[in-house]
Amino acid sequence: MGTGLDIDLLFSALATAAGFEARFAMISDRGQVFFNPRMAQAYFMRAYEVAVQVNDQWRFFDRQSTYVPFGMLRWQEEGTPALISDLKIPF
Repeated sequence: MGTGLDIDLLFSALATAAGFEARFAMISDRGQVFFNPRMAQAYFMRAYEVAVQVNDQWRFFDRQSTYVPFGMLRWQEEGTPALISDLKIPF
């Protein structure tokens, strides 16, 4: 039992322990506004999901939403651009 962030952290830790590369990703919510990459500001990317690299491709998982099937995102986030964090690239 925990918050949505706790569930995402647990899923990310389990994916990393299983040998996958897992990171947090910021995703825009098209239910509020359509994201424009030229205006890349945190205000427009309010949703956080877990990105897991599977076979050299990033897949996104929303484990905190109750009614979203595994491997899918909410309709507001499906098919939108994402910003994946990377600690290997300096600012």
